[in-house]
Amino acid sequence: MKRLFLCLAVATVALVGQAQSRSGTFSLIPRVGVSLSKLNSSEILRNIDGGGGEVLKSRYKPGFVVGADAQYQIGDRGAVSLGVFYTRQGERFDDMADKTVKEDRSVIFSGAHNIHLNLDYINVPLMAHLYLADGLSFNSGVQVGFLVGAKSYQELTGYTETPNVQTGEVTRVYDKLPNGTELNGYEQKDNVKSAYKKVALSIPIGISYEYMNVVLDARYNVGLAKANEFGSKDRTFLFTVGYKFDL
Repeated sequence: MKRLFLCLAVATVALVGQAQSRSGTFSLIPRVGVSLSKLNSSEILRNIDGGGGEVLKSRYKPGFVVGADAQYQIGDRGAVSLGVFYTRQGERFDDMADKTVKEDRSVIFSGAHNIHLNLDYINVPLMAHLYLADGLSFNSGVQVGFLVGAKSYQELTGYTETPNVQTGEVTRVYDKLPNGTELNGYEQKDNVKSAYKKVALSIPIGISYEYMNVVLDARYNVGLAKANEFGSKDRTFLFTVGYKFDL
C-alpha cells in the first residue's frame, strides 16, 4: 500500500511538472474561443420627437476568436509569445421603437431590432508571461489589429394602422423602400469600413492556466487608439482554450 501511495505521489509530481514547458522550449499553441466587445463613448438616439429622445449606450456583443501563438519559455517563471488571431468584435444596441397615435386613432410605428456592428480584425499580440505558480501565469503586452471588415446590421419595421370607424377592424399597411420592399423585419446591412481606422492598438491584460498541454486563457484588451472617426475606443474580453505543442 505504501508503495502504491509513493507511486501516485511521484506520478502527481510528474504531472504538475508538465504544467509548463522547460526553459528554452519553443511551443505552438492553436486557440479558439469567444469574444465580448463594445465601443466606449458610442451611442445612438431613439424616440426622437420634437427634439427629445433617449440615448442608447453601446453594449457588449458576443463574437469569436481563432488563431495561434508561438511561445518561447524563458527560465522557470517567464515566457514570451507572438500570436496571430482572427477576431470578430463590435457592439450592439437595445431595440429602437417609436409609436405615435393620431387623433383619428390611427397608429404610426417605426422600429429597429437586432442592431449590431461587426468589426473583423487580424490581431497580432506580443505578450510577456510571468508564472505565478506552476501552470498559472499573468500575461500582458501590446497588440496591433488590422481591420479587414466592418458591417452594421439592423432589422427595420415600419407601418401605419388605420381603424375602420364602423367595424372597428384595423388595417395595417407597411412602409416601403424605394424599390418596393416592405419594412416588415427588413434586414438592412451596410458596409461601414470607411468610418473605422484601418489599424487598432491595444494593451492585452490577462491570466492563463495550462495543464497537460491544455491552455485556458482570459484577457481584457484596452484600446489605446480611436477605433472610428467618432473617437470611440474598443473594449474586448477574450476567453480561449488552446493546446500547446512543444517543438
